[in-house]
Amino acid sequence: MAVAGLESLDGRLLDGLAFCASAYDAFEAVRASPKGIEELRLKRTPRAKKLLEEVLPLAAFIQSRYGPGCRMRIRWLGGNQPFDARILYRGALVDWMGMPKRQYLEITTAVQQTEHLVREHLNAMGGAFTARGTHRDPKTKRIVSQAVAVDHSQVIGEFSALISSRVTSKAARHYPLATTLLVNCDLGEVVLEDEWDDIVRAVRATLSHDRTAFQEVVLVHAANHAAVVARRAGGRRRPNKNAADEPRLEWRLAADLRVGPTFEVVGHAHGGFVPVVSATEGVLVGPKGTLMSGQSRWLRVVSTTFHR
Repeated sequence: MAVAGLESLDGRLLDGLAFCASAYDAFEAVRASPKGIEELRLKRTPRAKKLLEEVLPLAAFIQSRYGPGCRMRIRWLGGNQPFDARILYRGALVDWMGMPKRQYLEITTAVQQTEHLVREHLNAMGGAFTARGTHRDPKTKRIVSQAVAVDHSQVIGEFSALISSRVTSKAARHYPLATTLLVNCDLGEVVLEDEWDDIVRAVRATLSHDRTAFQEVVLVHAANHAAVVARRAGGRRRPNKNAADEPRLEWRLAADLRVGPTFEVVGHAHGGFVPVVSATEGVLVGPKGTLMSGQSRWLRVVSTTFHR
């Protein structure tokens, strides 16, 4: 049975961007409903909990990978099964990189132990400090929330340990072979980009010797980019080994220059070209850093503005 309020998502095979649109529509519908903000803050209903802990993190993951040459279809399941979603990949980039075309996804949330008290205090009083300064008084049973000063290195260490512990806990269970673990990092504090990079590096170092449980481990955070912190050996994306059948990406210079040079990246396979993406400005850098303006060569590094 589908999760009430999430029927447009639960169990349906959807294009990745259609899934994201439906996820955001569902969130806004809950928020606009009577006591919807309270429902989202306290996460006491199945639809609110699933939205915040699975659906929205999955949407963030999709948007980090969906693009030209890499299209995705998703079936999210709100019930109890050994994975939370299944993803199908297709496109010229998927073929060229030898990416797995089928993927299972297990979603978990790394959250501080007293985060639920922060949400409860916020809903009751209109404000709260972070989880590290929030607790329930053992005598009065009232929630106390106070400001706490911490050192930068302490924050990085605590958050990386929290995330790594979730990965370790999930790795003890059994999942289909092609399963990626998606960790929703609900850290309850402002995390700047450089701090997020430090956390990602720390988690990678912790998991560097334990990469066999999942095909990939990916971190998502509401205010920062998704990051792969572990990948099973032999599961890296790489060009197909059969060079004769290998699709390749090339830059081609459009013939019409009246509106300025227009470049496009195309996939070449079986004697034909399939447009992947175009750009009106940019450069193509060769193996030795040489500028190849408009030349049809193997794509190495591109710095450009794309029109998808």
